[in-house]
Formats: sequence, C-alpha cells, structure tokens
Amino acid sequence: MTALLEVRNLTKRFGGLTAVNNVSFTLNKGEILGFIGPNGAGKTTVVGLISGSIYPSSGEVYFKGAHRHRADVQARSYGNWPHLSDHEAFSGPVRTG
Repeated sequence: MTALLEVRNLTKRFGGLTAVNNVSFTLNKGEILGFIGPNGAGKTTVVGLISGSIYPSSGEVYFKGAHRHRADVQARSYGNWPHLSDHEAFSGPVRTG
C-alpha cells in the first residue's frame, strides 16, 4: 500500500541557518500527525515544505506516491486551478480518512 504522505530526508537552509535538518516520516491513510516544538523549531517550515510553498534544500516529499513538486507542475499544467498560486492550490488540509 502506498503511503498518503512520505517525507524523506527533508532539509531547508536559509543562508547559514539550517531551519529543518534531515526530517523523515510516513503518514498513512487514517493516521494523524502533529508537530510540537518551541518557537523557531521549524514546524511552519516543514508544513511549507510539504505544501510546496517552500522548496527544500535537499530531500523529497511524496503525496500518494507522486513526487510533490512534480505533482504541482503536473496539476497546474493540466489546468486544474490555473488561477491559483501553488500555495493557494496545495496548502489546504489533507484528509486521510
């Protein structure tokens, strides 16, 4: 069975600052995942990386087995939501059940 969401070795650097370092997890249908941590821990950055509004320095995001950034380009090229930005089209909540 293909995972709903798979994050592999996700890293994001802003200049000399590493905001997210080598994060990996798998989320299957029906599971719930939360991010808990202090201010500046990278929670919002991880969500931005998953949604496609921020591009990773390294690592990969897969949604239903499709590479996340390739899926963004494919969906927009087929005209599903041509008037929306990537952030608007892909930043909503994901239902797993």
